[in-house]
Amino acid sequence: MLEDERNVCAEFIDDYRLLAGFGSSKKSLPCIVLMDTEEDSGEVPMQTSFHLPPHFHNYTSLDLSLERGVHKPSPREHLAPFLQDSTQRIATLSLRSSGYLIFAVGALSRLSKSRGGCEIGWDEWKTHTAIPAIRMPDFAQIWVSGCRLFCLTSIMDGKVQVYDFSVGGRAKYLSEQTKAKLGGVRYLVSTGTKVCLPWGVDDVNGGHDSIIFFHVSILFSPVPRD
Repeated sequence: MLEDERNVCAEFIDDYRLLAGFGSSKKSLPCIVLMDTEEDSGEVPMQTSFHLPPHFHNYTSLDLSLERGVHKPSPREHLAPFLQDSTQRIATLSLRSSGYLIFAVGALSRLSKSRGGCEIGWDEWKTHTAIPAIRMPDFAQIWVSGCRLFCLTSIMDGKVQVYDFSVGGRAKYLSEQTKAKLGGVRYLVSTGTKVCLPWGVDDVNGGHDSIIFFHVSILFSPVPRD
């Protein structure tokens, strides 16, 4: 039960644990909370709070994005050789006009297991975060799939860039450039992969390494008559 008057966005990361983003209020600063609902004791579930940097102090609501439903793959996927490593899943927080903050869900889960019910300061978990180097004027839409962030950079151009925050991706694509306002969080450059989508795509999303086009504009040319 979310006993808080602040604006909340939440998503289950497995059968029992809920990841929630709490916006700021007059009495509380914004934070990420991991709740363990496995023990049905009739009381408030155990909550581990992850504090955010001062940059978020006026965020009355948090825009939290992660891949939905991935903790319950279909039965056939359990036998698939490409089944995603759930320990490397990521989530993102919107920095509004400044871009996005990526963080590793598995890292928060490990910290919660060892320090469940505690409040964890920003300096204690910021090493598990990064900022994707997205040029905001060209930005159109993002979505998360496993350990990767996909960014549609322009509806007109229809180009998708990929940001890999897996263990291997961090070793390869983390830049030395940092953001001082977030306490020195490093930028994550794209993998260099650019996929061109059909022109006129209005909305796109994805999951399980797939892309869904919700609507595609089609241009009709009149057929000349004899």
